[in-house]
Amino acid sequence: MTETFILSDLNGQHGKAVKSGIILLTLVMVTLGVLNMSYQANSQLKTDGVHWTLSHGAVIAVSVPDRSPGDAAGIVPGDRLLSINFHSIHFPQDVGKSLRDYPIGDKPFQYEVLRNDEAIIKLVTPHHKVNSFYFYLASVGFGILGIGFFAFLRSKSRHFALHFYFLCLAFFGTYAFSPTGKLDALDWTFYWIDAVFLVLIPPLFLHFSLYFPGKREWIPEKKLVFFYVPSMMFVMARVASHLLYFFWPQSPIVPTVEGYLAFENLELGYLFLGLLAGIVVLFLSYARSEEITQRKQLKLVLAGIVAGFGPFCLFWLISLVAPLPHQVLEVSLLSQILIPLSLTYALFKYRLFDVDIIIKRGMIYTATTLVLFVMYLLMTISWVQFILPQASRTNAVAVASLATLLAAILFQPLRDRVRALVDRFYYKDSYDYRRTLIQVSREITSSLDVEQLASNLLKHVVTTFRVERADLFLKLGVSPRFVSFTMPQQDLTPGLGFLTMLSTDSFVFVDSPDYLDAELQDDEKVLRELRLNYFIPCKFQQNIVAILALSKKEKADYLSSEDIDLLITLANQLAIVIENHHLFYRLKNEAEELKKLKNFNENILLSLNVGIVTLDEMARVVACNHYIESFLSRHRTQIIGQSLEQLFPEEIVDRYKNYNMKSSRKKLEGTRFYKTLVEDFQQKDFVVNLSFVPLINESDVEYGTIVILDDVTHQAKLEEQLTQSEKLSALGLLAAGVAHEVNTPLTGISSYTQMLQGQESESPETREILQKIEQQTFRASKIINTLLDLSRQQPVPFAQIDVNNLLSETLVLLKPHFKTSPVEVIQELDASNPAVMGNEGKLQQVFTNLFLNAKDAMPNEGRLLVRTESDLDQVVISIVDTGLGIDQKSMKHIYEPFFTTKKGMKGTGLGLAITYTIIQEHKGSIEVFSEEGKGTHFQIKLPRVRKEVHEQHRAYSGD
Repeated sequence: MTETFILSDLNGQHGKAVKSGIILLTLVMVTLGVLNMSYQANSQLKTDGVHWTLSHGAVIAVSVPDRSPGDAAGIVPGDRLLSINFHSIHFPQDVGKSLRDYPIGDKPFQYEVLRNDEAIIKLVTPHHKVNSFYFYLASVGFGILGIGFFAFLRSKSRHFALHFYFLCLAFFGTYAFSPTGKLDALDWTFYWIDAVFLVLIPPLFLHFSLYFPGKREWIPEKKLVFFYVPSMMFVMARVASHLLYFFWPQSPIVPTVEGYLAFENLELGYLFLGLLAGIVVLFLSYARSEEITQRKQLKLVLAGIVAGFGPFCLFWLISLVAPLPHQVLEVSLLSQILIPLSLTYALFKYRLFDVDIIIKRGMIYTATTLVLFVMYLLMTISWVQFILPQASRTNAVAVASLATLLAAILFQPLRDRVRALVDRFYYKDSYDYRRTLIQVSREITSSLDVEQLASNLLKHVVTTFRVERADLFLKLGVSPRFVSFTMPQQDLTPGLGFLTMLSTDSFVFVDSPDYLDAELQDDEKVLRELRLNYFIPCKFQQNIVAILALSKKEKADYLSSEDIDLLITLANQLAIVIENHHLFYRLKNEAEELKKLKNFNENILLSLNVGIVTLDEMARVVACNHYIESFLSRHRTQIIGQSLEQLFPEEIVDRYKNYNMKSSRKKLEGTRFYKTLVEDFQQKDFVVNLSFVPLINESDVEYGTIVILDDVTHQAKLEEQLTQSEKLSALGLLAAGVAHEVNTPLTGISSYTQMLQGQESESPETREILQKIEQQTFRASKIINTLLDLSRQQPVPFAQIDVNNLLSETLVLLKPHFKTSPVEVIQELDASNPAVMGNEGKLQQVFTNLFLNAKDAMPNEGRLLVRTESDLDQVVISIVDTGLGIDQKSMKHIYEPFFTTKKGMKGTGLGLAITYTIIQEHKGSIEVFSEEGKGTHFQIKLPRVRKEVHEQHRAYSGD
């Protein structure tokens, strides 16, 4: 693909790849540049100030700056360095390594140098290496790269954008990279970047000059690559010299000191020739260009390049003849910032009017300062020489201070006066017009009141341009109908030809309705009625929003071209204001409607008795209602912006992740999760219904998720209780139906067994079997009677019961059972507990079941805690053991008939089912909390006895 296509199609697929590559390259280079600056800032290297180089296998001093540590120690150019602190020196980089690796505090280093074939010792006290000028050049380099990068992004379709960027990149690499002397891998990277980019500047600049401001047709693109051949040769020569230094330092072809300096001068000469060639190309383009704007651009670019490179090239040429301090060449680089600034200004910000304003302001401030200086000088001299000829120094200072204060006070009014004089001189005949234009422009842009603006505008137009009449026709909606501002009953509906001329031309002139162009023939009647001659369209984005119409001047004089230009400027500004006016009120109305709709929707969401959460694409909360605030026990300000994982339990987060893994099509159907169990969230267990629905914008693009959360914990408990009651009821009905049929054969079996036991002829083995049959018969009968108890729905008598006494009596009755078990029984009974209404026998059966279950759960040893307490209108009974506990799987079935966790034939599985039924009959509740291996806690809540009103009254009165 050709280079021209790459540069002219930066918006295409290939162009996007080029743009991405440029961005990546810029990031890499900026990162390396910051690292280089960090290296320079943190560098603790010491230097002796001597420029050492390798010549014929020896390290030779090329130059010794004045007042440097080497100069103070007596080192002179031509000295051969043998060792430092008895460590041999073979390469120039060994000097910095020795100064870094062998620190000896403030003591001097012992330099062994060879001078005139005589080895002598020099004591050198190096100082820390500080290169402050580097940071200025690095800052300039970053600025140049920023300009090039910005220009590349802003000039996507221009063919020289890429050339300009690489030119700025080369300047950046030359200015921002400089090795520190550490000579590690990164430091060598800085060195080679600096060296390579220095020799790339000449061909890049010449290449750019051939493409600015437009590509030369005679340039063969395939041959442009030869511009870069000298740069490649310079890089290869530098690489070869370094390889010789490292691997064959004694080689006769290693460059001498003079050869090394000549190589550097050759690189700088190549830089000079490349810049000169580019300047010549730009000058020829300037000389041959016929476009005024293009010539001004080239003129500005040439001025910036000459001002930027001129000082450096001049001092370099002088240094070839007469040696100059290296600081002179460094300072000469300061002006090079003018090069990219001038290029950028010429390419993207060039407007001649801006330059005129800068020149005019310079004239104003220069003239004002000059006048003030003359006034200050005359005032001071006159006061001291004539008014106070014998004034003391104190009086003279006071007079000077007074004159300075007076000059400061007079500066503002004097500047305004000078500005008016300069404007009148600068703009001459158009001064009054321009002042009026500025005033009207300020009024136009300071308000959105179109009626007031139109009234002021027409008044200024009539007064300034001295026309007989002016009018403004405002467009109505999307129809081609315009209504007069001065005469609302009159309108203008231009024909197709008139509209076409208004759309394509900056203005339409009608000298007389009797002599109309062919395009205006259909509008003859309207134009004759209007009696207006100039029609200037007020365009906004190529749409005509109004028409500024004027008659001729007084005495039928025509408007000048300068008048027309000023009116076109006013019309364009007025079009913006009119469009802003329409946009403002349209947006205002839409904003009010949206606000009402937003408030209405928010009120609906906030009032819902289910939780609504809106998440963004990163699962962060962007909105929620009051229900969610209550559920999370947090204020909305603490919820908005937090992620789902930070706020909600793991069960809900897992459901969201499950939903989020679905495809977009599946998400549109929504996802629902019923009766999700949330355990131990805010020290409670919840059962919630969850729904996830995608949040979609008007373009059917998903940009979030709506989560609907409904807490159905209470409903789930009611359903669970209802299911349990239905199971027990069904079991009771079944038991009632078959109890009689089962009891009859059981009675027969028991009778015959007793008869057989009465016979003495039976053997001991037979008698033992008969006893087991009788025991199992009694057990079966007991199960049938228990099932009959579940089926009996007849009411039982209730009375006031002291729960504490009932619990104590039950424990006394079960004392024989606990004697055989190493279980410690602890009673914590609240003596202030009120009585409850219930059946003493039934409740004793409940407590007996729970106590025996607790004992069975502690086969070895343990502790049984029985506690009572009051909770508002309820009495709370807690039975806690430290036994084996119940696993979570079994917890769901403990109230089901025939379900038991006891091994063997120890339990029937009906005890807790009967307990549950009895508690339900007493309008109470029973809950279980258990952890496997740690114990079980049964909590029973029974309603307390409510005292009658008259009994309470007697209690309060003391009866």
